[in-house]
Amino acid sequence: MNKKVLFITWDGPQTNYLESLFFPIFEGLQQVGEYSFHVLQFSWASEDKQEALAALAKRKNIIYTHYTVTRSPNLLVGSLYTLARGVSFIRRYIAQHKIQVLMPRSTLPAIMALNVKNDIRGLRTVFDADGLPLEERVDFSGLNPNGLQYRFLKRQEKAMIKKADLVLVRSAKAREIHINHNGSHVAPKLFTVRNGRDSTFFKPDPGLREAYRKKLNLSPQQQLLVYCGSLGPQYGMDIMVSLFESLLEIQPESKFLLLVPNNPTENIIPENLMKKIHIVSGPFSSIPAWLNAADLALAIREPKFSMQGVAPIKLGEYLLMGLPTIASKGIGDTESMLRDAEFVHLFDHHNKGALDRAKRWMHNFSSSHKAAIRTFALKHFSLERSVGDYQKALDCLVGAE
Repeated sequence: MNKKVLFITWDGPQTNYLESLFFPIFEGLQQVGEYSFHVLQFSWASEDKQEALAALAKRKNIIYTHYTVTRSPNLLVGSLYTLARGVSFIRRYIAQHKIQVLMPRSTLPAIMALNVKNDIRGLRTVFDADGLPLEERVDFSGLNPNGLQYRFLKRQEKAMIKKADLVLVRSAKAREIHINHNGSHVAPKLFTVRNGRDSTFFKPDPGLREAYRKKLNLSPQQQLLVYCGSLGPQYGMDIMVSLFESLLEIQPESKFLLLVPNNPTENIIPENLMKKIHIVSGPFSSIPAWLNAADLALAIREPKFSMQGVAPIKLGEYLLMGLPTIASKGIGDTESMLRDAEFVHLFDHHNKGALDRAKRWMHNFSSSHKAAIRTFALKHFSLERSVGDYQKALDCLVGAE
């Protein structure tokens, strides 16, 4: 008999990880035959976005429900109101659909889950801790680590880790940090799961490469550098521009492609590089086609403390495409996983000579080893690897009954 799992998440309108990450993982787990998934998303996304997610979920036999987050009279009051009403909604949903496993993702869903867990006999809880989200807000959003808000949320996170049957994290380093903060007794319930991508979707395609290079007016000899993802202070645009300028010293006809979810509202490109850097914003489905056009990729992120807890999913996409990559040190388990990989250069943000080292690596890199890069990626970054990680954790939950 399948276990009915309710995955609960709280998101802004621009996120796409449900359709790009969790839906494929849940579909894979359902194909194993042990689980069926319901997804409850709290957000303030548009009706179009809600309808698109619902349609995709239906195709994957996932039951999707959207719950609108109130944002008036202000964000704080609206969020508290939604949290209170959300608890009642979750209780009714669990009873109506006979949910057996509750899976809150990150802090706010965890708060609601804590209010529900003790009231329902036999309900199992899997807390998707999602890296180190509170520390990420401290590092990049100005949350005061000594303030009331941080201390309250941290207590809720700690209580959820204590009461959950399983806790999912994205890196071995995050696991160590949670053990140090919560005590060694939580170690058996902490499982590291990878962020994997569908290797049939992210794959090299010579035909697409030719077509999309033509869109950028690239000759076969010109090098194309690519970055895919959000833009902002933590993503090191200044470093990426410096790396591109270094590439131009070696290959003056090179170009730089930025694949971003939404076009930036302000000009981020230096005037002298306007003709060299292209910004493309489009749906997730177009990303592999554009990546096929590239020769070299960037996975740059400022290595603050919180970044030890993340698994950079863009890195997996690049490597599945067979792209040599410059990636930041200090991001999740990147360094331990890739320190011996010749096709990845680990950029040390704390070393004054980092740009010079990257420049020398770019001078020698080869884009002719796509097959070897992809073989490595299939082992570490595939959807099958992610599904296997989740299945291992959930099977421990079932086995403990």
